[in-house]
Amino acid sequence: SDVCSSDLEGINPKDLPLLSDTGYWNVRMLFNYPVWSLAGGIFLVLLVVAWFIFGDAIRRYFRRRRLSAGFNQFADRFSGMLGQLKQNPTPGTAETLVAMWKEYMEQLEQRPYRKLTSLEITTMEEHALLSRPLEAADRLIYGGIRPSSTDGFDELKSFSEDRLYRQLEALRNPERKSA
Repeated sequence: SDVCSSDLEGINPKDLPLLSDTGYWNVRMLFNYPVWSLAGGIFLVLLVVAWFIFGDAIRRYFRRRRLSAGFNQFADRFSGMLGQLKQNPTPGTAETLVAMWKEYMEQLEQRPYRKLTSLEITTMEEHALLSRPLEAADRLIYGGIRPSSTDGFDELKSFSEDRLYRQLEALRNPERKSA
């Protein structure tokens, strides 16, 4: 049963019968690591190049979206609380509204609004328009004097919206500086 090379010496390979009924074995396809590594490396290089070219624009885009979403959330909460204040003007509701406004402005402009008094806020040159609304809020909070209207609180919200749009405009046009 052992085949020796001496048994095969006299046989011409052309004289052997052709076996045509053999089947193929299914062989698992090999993973081509060099090609995939090269493709992955090229993709990473393109990604880094794209980040260097478009990175600032991408960051500004997501910052604009985050600022807009933050304002929408603030505006919804503020409007709901303002509705409560219009129905029943209490010092606690007014204080909550002012605290909510200060918190949003602090987040928007990275200034310590929550640590500042109304007088300190109005002495900032760009915040001079806030003297009337903040004085009306202080009268209600500290003196219990109900204002004739809640327009001052609407002005706080409008001021916040204006500051948001200034920041959004600065992000859209980074070459132009806006206050």
